[in-house]
Amino acid sequence: MAKNLLKIKRRLAFLLLFCLLLSCVMIIRVFWIQFVRGDELRARAEEQWTKDTPVEPVRGTIFDRNMNPLAISAKVNSVMASPPDIKDVESTAEALSEILNIDKESLINTINDAKAKKKGAIYIKRKITDEEAQKIRQLNLKGIYFTEESKRFYPERNLASHILGFTGIDSQGLDGVELVYDKFLKGIPGRIIKETDALSRELPFGDERYIPPKEGLNLVLTIDKVIQYIAERELEKAIAENKAKRGTIIVMDPKTGEILALANKPDYDP
Repeated sequence: MAKNLLKIKRRLAFLLLFCLLLSCVMIIRVFWIQFVRGDELRARAEEQWTKDTPVEPVRGTIFDRNMNPLAISAKVNSVMASPPDIKDVESTAEALSEILNIDKESLINTINDAKAKKKGAIYIKRKITDEEAQKIRQLNLKGIYFTEESKRFYPERNLASHILGFTGIDSQGLDGVELVYDKFLKGIPGRIIKETDALSRELPFGDERYIPPKEGLNLVLTIDKVIQYIAERELEKAIAENKAKRGTIIVMDPKTGEILALANKPDYDP
């Protein structure tokens, strides 16, 4: 009888110890998930139940010393797709390919691949014309929508092209002062956040948040547009008369050292 009681006590003690160890493991696991990986898991969860569409800021304007614009930005439309909301991929791709001059098969593969990967949003074509946007709106295609982006324009075309440089598809500076002062000109992007279901489809009465972009700063150069034009015109004449391959003219203010014109030939239209 005493031996049986001792066995029962040992089993109870072992069971109690096992429960204590299991509780400790669970507490450590909860602590690990909640505090150590909490931010990471929360971000992954938000990514799964929300659709995040970027809103590109307007890039700052570049002026000459007399506030004549040399580089400006304007809002244009980019076509986006919500793959889970597109029911007929082939007909949608066919309609878009005709308007946007995109290969139909390539577009079908892109949308189907995004569907397979459960992507909530993809770009179809960026920075399209107003005419293209109008034609697509008239089709009223399910799962196709627009987002605004900023496109760079150079109203004086080739004038001061070597000074200004140019930008890429993401409005990032790639050369000239566009590159050197990119962090000041580009601004801070905004976002449109929408709630989605498990298949990344927009919820009809889901919450929507708009975080507006912050526009880039403007930049004023020491260049004088008129003097720049004269310098480039005279340089072109000198190259033609002397049968030179290239040439440079620099015009400075002798009192301050400011560069009033910097002409390089050959040039390009940014």
